[in-house]
Amino acid sequence: EQSKQSLIAAATLLGRFGYHARTLTADSVLLPLTYFFSRLEKPQAFQESTSFVSERDELRAWVARSLLKPGIWGSGLDTLLARLRTAIDENPGARFPVDAIERELTSLGKSLVFQDAELDDVLALRYSGPRTFAALSLLYPGLDFSQTFHEDHVFPRSRFTRAKLAAAGVDASHAERYAEYVDQLPNLQLLQDTANIEKQAILPAEWIERRYPESEARAHYLHSNDLADLDLDFGSFIEVFEARRDRMRARLATVLRTETGHRSPAVE
Repeated sequence: EQSKQSLIAAATLLGRFGYHARTLTADSVLLPLTYFFSRLEKPQAFQESTSFVSERDELRAWVARSLLKPGIWGSGLDTLLARLRTAIDENPGARFPVDAIERELTSLGKSLVFQDAELDDVLALRYSGPRTFAALSLLYPGLDFSQTFHEDHVFPRSRFTRAKLAAAGVDASHAERYAEYVDQLPNLQLLQDTANIEKQAILPAEWIERRYPESEARAHYLHSNDLADLDLDFGSFIEVFEARRDRMRARLATVLRTETGHRSPAVE
């Protein structure tokens, strides 16, 4: 019964982090979380209390990084899980022992530190891909995942047919790059389902004006999504994409590249 309740607690927490059947690409991540919950005196408090916000954020970031890095939950799983169980046993308390766990991962050749080429691979992730949600949730934390979020195209994909590109005055020499970029990570964001339905095929500049009529809220949205001070006109799509890619890369370098593999989960 305790194992059952701990497993339910782990699955519930992952749901609150926004994961579901498609975005949780490795079911095995449930096992160390389940074991961690089985060791807690007050598992419900960890899930819900405001006293554990930083602990939940730290755990959420670790889950995302472990899902984003290829091979973590692949071969050698029995050995990996045994080592993670030992790390949890040796670090009791109400904080998931990220540092100790990442030392074990590194010792098994499964470091969560990303190299330059791996950062580029993350930036090339595509719409609805198995790791795309993990990347976006790590880049842009702080969303309330008690709500349903969709992967949304900043510049709507329906505008990228050859006929519509030509009608919008996009030079034929640029059309191929438009088509290449539209589904890649720098043109994606996480948007609450109702807002995504409302947005439909509206271009970003117009939609942002409608959605955030007050300048302060609009500025917060633009800054939080790496779109501030960019010309969001459709004809500037390539420039916007490449500028946002650079900003996202800088965020990823902060989030994913440290000497220990451990970091503070909040990225402003």
